[in-house]
Amino acid sequence: MRKYVSWAIAIALFAGTAAGAQDIRTQERVVDAAQARVVRAQARVDALNDSIARTMQTFDSLTVGPLRVLVHPRFRTVVEAAARAASAKLVADAPAQVSRLAKVRLVVRPWSDTTEGGLVFLVRPGHNDRMEAYIDSDSATFAHHFVAIGERYLASTIDGRLRMWAGTLLLPDTASDRVWVQYRVDLVSANGVVARNCYGGDVRACMLTLGLTTTTDPVLEWYDAADRRAIIKREMDFRPHGYRVQSEQCLAGDDASCTDVLRQYTEYHRTPVMSDIRESLVSVALQLGGASAYDRLLVASGTPTEQLEAAATVPIDSVVRAWQRRIRDTRTASDAMSLPIAIGSLFWIGLCGALSLRSTRWR
Repeated sequence: MRKYVSWAIAIALFAGTAAGAQDIRTQERVVDAAQARVVRAQARVDALNDSIARTMQTFDSLTVGPLRVLVHPRFRTVVEAAARAASAKLVADAPAQVSRLAKVRLVVRPWSDTTEGGLVFLVRPGHNDRMEAYIDSDSATFAHHFVAIGERYLASTIDGRLRMWAGTLLLPDTASDRVWVQYRVDLVSANGVVARNCYGGDVRACMLTLGLTTTTDPVLEWYDAADRRAIIKREMDFRPHGYRVQSEQCLAGDDASCTDVLRQYTEYHRTPVMSDIRESLVSVALQLGGASAYDRLLVASGTPTEQLEAAATVPIDSVVRAWQRRIRDTRTASDAMSLPIAIGSLFWIGLCGALSLRSTRWR
């Protein structure tokens, strides 16, 4: 019996040793394959770097103010003039912080060998993202895109909390009067009383409307009973089977039912107006802060309120009041009557008069 047990143990040991050896060989093959892939990948990286290096040898390097530009010789003359104009604009926007552009490089190269236009893009060392634009080969267009790309890069360095609050890149340029008029329409026609009260002059309502003050219960703080009832009535046309009983109770005058139903519609919990209106408050803060306001915004930190106060150098209440005045007071020239419209109107009046004289009714 012992003999058979010994043989069984020996066989088991042999099988385990063979299996272990097989596992080791399998792992060795996996490692070899991985190493081969690494070698091939490194070869492709080396080839790409060599290609880039050889390509860059054909480019001229320019430094104009804060701008560092690699430019294909085809565009050197127009790009030098464009870089001077763009540099002046960028320095005017952010004289202290424009030096951040030294961390990046603008590249101007032909779009192709057969086209006159060029491709302008910005490269950040160590990053895969890039901003680019295809443009015609004149100095003014190059300058425009240098400024646009430079401003977008600077705006991307603003504290993320303010950018997230605004929902957009915060550029130094201000909105047109027509856009301000649209903001007024948005406030006046909003389906939340808080936005309408903001237009009426209530600073606290504006803080809620603009998301500078958080709310724990938007259904109650943004809307009044009439708003809630109007929303539910409108929603019943789109969601005829949603919360039917409670909706009918709401329309019958039970505001608690309106509140319960509206709390289920989470799209009404986000903001009482379109969030792009927040960008206009940043514009006012920059105007109040003067020439160095954008510089301060680029280095400000903290809550959105604290960053806006740093840019404007006044309390947030003052910024909001100035914003309210701009919303209420901005007007655009009426285009209801213009010279072409007047001439056209006289033409049609005359034509209708001539045709009427031909009628037998007047004879």
